[in-house]
Amino acid sequence: MIIPCYNAGIRLARAVSSVREQTYPFVSLLVIDDASEDPITRDYLKTLPSHEKLCLSQNRGPSVARNQGIQQIKTPFLALLDADDEYEPDYLTQTLKELLRSPKIGAAGSYLLFYKEGETKASRRWKPRGGDLHDFFFLTQSAGCLSIRRELWEKLGGHDESMKTGMEDWEFFIRLTQAGYHIAVSPKYLYKRYLYPDSLMARCLSQYQKQSLNYLFQKHQNLYMETPPLRPLLSLFREILKNPKLLFRLPPMLRMVHKEVYQRTHPQLYFLLKLFFRILRST
Repeated sequence: MIIPCYNAGIRLARAVSSVREQTYPFVSLLVIDDASEDPITRDYLKTLPSHEKLCLSQNRGPSVARNQGIQQIKTPFLALLDADDEYEPDYLTQTLKELLRSPKIGAAGSYLLFYKEGETKASRRWKPRGGDLHDFFFLTQSAGCLSIRRELWEKLGGHDESMKTGMEDWEFFIRLTQAGYHIAVSPKYLYKRYLYPDSLMARCLSQYQKQSLNYLFQKHQNLYMETPPLRPLLSLFREILKNPKLLFRLPPMLRMVHKEVYQRTHPQLYFLLKLFFRILRST
C-alpha cells in the first residue's frame, strides 16, 4: 500500500492506522514523504520503521511520490491511499476480489463516504460506476486511489509526473481504459475521503481545474477527436439519470470537447448541444 504525503500532519497517522487494520493478511506499507516541512509530519515519520518510509529530498508532487514508491514495492498488486483519507478494514480484501474476477479488470475501488473537516457523520455518499473508456471520457467514474495490477502500472508508465495540480488519477484511468482494461467498483462503502480546505483536491477544484483540464485534453486530443461521440454521451446521460443535479453543473470536459472537437467533427451535434446548454442557462 502506497501513501504519498506532504505536510499531512496528524492525518497521516489515521491513514497509516487504516492500513494496519486491513483484514487482508499480506500487506506491505510504504509512506513516501514528498519533502514535508511540517514538524508534526516529520516527527510522525520518525516513528515508522525504515522499510515503511521513503523520504524524498525535493517536493515534486504526488505523481512523482507514487511512482518513486511503487518502484520500491515488488508485490503483484498495488493499493493507493491519500494521506488525508482512510480505508475501511475490508478495503483491500474486497478490491482484490474484484481484480481477480477477470484479467481485463486493471484496477478496482469501492463506494466512497465524504466527510467535512471536524465532522464524524458523512456529508455525502458516492457510488461510482467504474467502467471502460467511454465512462471516463467526460468525467471520472472512480475514486483517485484504487487497487491496481502492478504490471499494468509499469506498462502504462505510472502517473504523469508533469501533472502537479491534480487530475493525474483521471489521466491515468484514461490511459488504462484506452488500453482495453476496465475499472471495477466494489458496491460497499470502504473508502473515506476527508475534505479539507488546504488539500490538493480542494486547490485543484478552486484554483487549478482549468489548467489541469486543458493539459488532460491537449495530451489526449487525438482520442477526443477520433472517438465517436455516441457511447461517451450515452454514458454521461446514464450518469445524469442517476444524478439529475449534473444537468445544472455539466462536466467542464464536455463543454471543452463540445467547443474544441464537435464544432469541427460533428457540427449537427455541436448545434444540438449548444441549444441544450442555452436552455439550461435559461432555467
